[in-house]
Amino acid sequence: MKKIALAAACFLAAPLALAGPFDSIKGKMKPGLYENKIEMDMGAMPGLPPGMSKQTTTQQKCVTQKEIDEDPVSPKGNRKDEQCEFKDVKTSGDTTTYKMVCPKNNMVADGRMSFTSSGYVMETNMTMDQGGQKMNMKQRTEGKYLGPCK
Repeated sequence: MKKIALAAACFLAAPLALAGPFDSIKGKMKPGLYENKIEMDMGAMPGLPPGMSKQTTTQQKCVTQKEIDEDPVSPKGNRKDEQCEFKDVKTSGDTTTYKMVCPKNNMVADGRMSFTSSGYVMETNMTMDQGGQKMNMKQRTEGKYLGPCK
């Protein structure tokens, strides 16, 4: 269970704004207070207690312009020690897709982020190999802009 939680935390905190590949989405998110609804589906992972495979949480977060400029996808999420590589980054209109490969954690994730006038939606499908056991996790985050930070 600890490995699953660690992998999920690493994935959520991975840096998506390394020099270059995500420059096209800068400016699509505005600073302010966001309400984030995060839905995680960890499927049938070994060692996961019954009823824990699907979880939903909601949280509010104030996002500053500086955070957006530094990392428009996951503000305050820069974790350079994860050594993840981003491939196949493509932006069309308000939607960006990408593949993230993290050899240190044997993890591969396919992601998609779309911006709307009221916020954003980010969907990710992740696969990990932990000692020969494959694990899958899906995450959907809906960020709704609530207004200026208080």
